[in-house]
Amino acid sequence: MLEPHESAQIKGRRRQLDRYSPVVFTIHAERRFDRDRRATLIRRCGGRLNERQALAIEMMIRSEWSELKNTALAKTAETRAARLEHEKLASACRRELLLWDRILTSIIKAEFSANPPPPVDPHDVLKDLHQRYGDGRR
Repeated sequence: MLEPHESAQIKGRRRQLDRYSPVVFTIHAERRFDRDRRATLIRRCGGRLNERQALAIEMMIRSEWSELKNTALAKTAETRAARLEHEKLASACRRELLLWDRILTSIIKAEFSANPPPPVDPHDVLKDLHQRYGDGRR
């Protein structure tokens, strides 16, 4: 017999690059999708966000969710007109997602060029590795 937590499996799958892709479009799936994408995009930005990055991330998540949902609705549409309408909406959402991705990339590049990371001394790196892992002998 299945335990309660085993029978309530996540209705979704991991696509390429370990990204969550929903199969059903419930509020819980949307929240899971939101958490997964937000964590990925925040890591891409380096962890700390300014207002422009936060807006771009929010809009990217909304656009991708709408694109996935409309693509799924197009696959299950009963009439040709409904399928075409959902495909048009999904296409518009893809364009919006690409636009916000371009904006986020330009924000990250501008911030990186304005505040480049400090140079790293190789001796400090080796010292840190030695402290963490020892000299490698066992």
